[in-house]
Amino acid sequence: MPVRPLQDVFVLFRLISTAFILGVTISTAAAQPKVEVTVEGIDGELRENVVLLLSIYQQRDHPDLTAGRINRLHEKAETEIRHALEPFAYYRPHITSELSQDQERWHARYQIDSGPRLPIASLNLQLAGPGANEIMFTNILSQSQLKVGEPFLHAEYERIKSALLRAADSIGYFDARFSEHEVLIDLPGYQAQVALTFSTGIRYQFGEIRITGDIALNEAMVRRFITFGTGEPFDSALLLDLQDALSKSDYFATVDIRIERQLVTGQQVPITVALSMRNRTRYAIGFGYGTDTGPRGSLNWEQRFLNTQGHHFSADLKASQSQSSVGAKYIVPLTRPRSDRIVGRAEYSIEHLNRAKRRTQLMEIADEHVKNSWQRRYTLTYQLEDFDIGLDQGISQLFMPGLAFSYLAGDDTLHVDQGVRFNVELRGARENLLSDANFVQGRIAGKYIYGVPMGRFITRVDIGATRTRQFSELPPTIRFFAGGDYSVRGYAYKSIGPRDASDIVVGGESLLVTSVEYEQFISAQWSGAVFFDAGNAYHENPHPFKTSRGLGIRRKLPFGWLRLDLAQALQRTDDPWRIHLTLGPDL
Repeated sequence: MPVRPLQDVFVLFRLISTAFILGVTISTAAAQPKVEVTVEGIDGELRENVVLLLSIYQQRDHPDLTAGRINRLHEKAETEIRHALEPFAYYRPHITSELSQDQERWHARYQIDSGPRLPIASLNLQLAGPGANEIMFTNILSQSQLKVGEPFLHAEYERIKSALLRAADSIGYFDARFSEHEVLIDLPGYQAQVALTFSTGIRYQFGEIRITGDIALNEAMVRRFITFGTGEPFDSALLLDLQDALSKSDYFATVDIRIERQLVTGQQVPITVALSMRNRTRYAIGFGYGTDTGPRGSLNWEQRFLNTQGHHFSADLKASQSQSSVGAKYIVPLTRPRSDRIVGRAEYSIEHLNRAKRRTQLMEIADEHVKNSWQRRYTLTYQLEDFDIGLDQGISQLFMPGLAFSYLAGDDTLHVDQGVRFNVELRGARENLLSDANFVQGRIAGKYIYGVPMGRFITRVDIGATRTRQFSELPPTIRFFAGGDYSVRGYAYKSIGPRDASDIVVGGESLLVTSVEYEQFISAQWSGAVFFDAGNAYHENPHPFKTSRGLGIRRKLPFGWLRLDLAQALQRTDDPWRIHLTLGPDL
């Protein structure tokens, strides 16, 4: 039985249907109304808020617009404009609206005269309850922009309410509420009456502080991080401080502090500190390059906690072309583990540089205290050094008490816009007190970064002085040298200083180095720099200074900056140019 004619009918039907649908679609698209909306007479925040609330503006490109819909949107535009102006205290605007159509599109135009602002005729902002004198609350009200005779700004009114509630929540007034919050808008009289009473309720206290989690430390040791106790007034800032201290201790992988309001007993709210431990062991391997050291590598093994008291141990191996060392460190946290600790350190290092060599054995114990941006260190150091530098050689034994202060502050220690770092160190030794020589030495080093639009100035200084009558008995690690990546660029590492009869740089009793650099940002990741360095290591007189100038390029990395400098040593004529490559943080 033939079926072909029937198939042809179906094909013809599908073609007609497709053509019909396509035609309707094209017709609809061609008939799609286009709306151009113009808002005149106002600008800035006022205009932004108007167009945000103006439906005809927001829907001007809507695919389902029709002539009827456009007219309805236009009819409610004036009401929407009035609502948009009211938060800015404009309650008597004069609005002229117009809707027209030509062959291409619709035109909606709104000319707005915002009129005068609604002033505050009476204002009553009050605090009530036990916390009425809390400085956080009184400061919020005293800094309010709501004043009698000034415009009533609804956003400022809401800001005050939100600020009071946030402050109450942060310092333990959990029952605080607004017993009165009323704004009366008198349009005939064109004025506002504002009444706001904040009832604080009682201030809650810290309740039981519970430590939870599978932790490997003694709970008593963990509690030494806590600076508040049960019964003290609640303050969320103390909880944030605790979380920060525990997170930075390097013991814990997670720190979750919960305020258990549902478990309140009387006026006390329990606190739960939930902790999980980091891995006990940490390994790190590193490779790098510096023009002072050449290729270098390091290997570090660390035990974050050796026992339940949180003792810490680390060992490291470092190697480069000119210097190598192996060392270990043992740290004992004290009663206040976030700020106080005892550090024991042992190190063996060797150095072969500029026809000088040394082998140094060092043992040191330090009492360290950290407070905010400051660190203080008391040290006792025993050092045994076998050295050969120029015409001076021997074995030096020194027992050196020391005192050091350091300060570090910056918006970001890796990539700094504004920041400062300086160190002050004093140490010495006395002959016959486990030492072969008498000396007293002081050193001050600092770096200051000052940001300017599209760039920053970087200055640094390094000053040192030694008082001794036995300089030839002092080993190279006690002497001062200049030159290198972080000293006077353009000169080799430790190549500046007094020379002996064999023309070997043997170091000086004193040091003075300074540098000025300007860095210009090229992009978010790249910058260029110009710099001038000057300095010398000397015995009696720092002159003549060794100076250099140069250009550099910087690449921003997640862990600091990659710096490539081309420096010209101004006091050298044979080979004045030197490249310096360094990698590290700003401070």
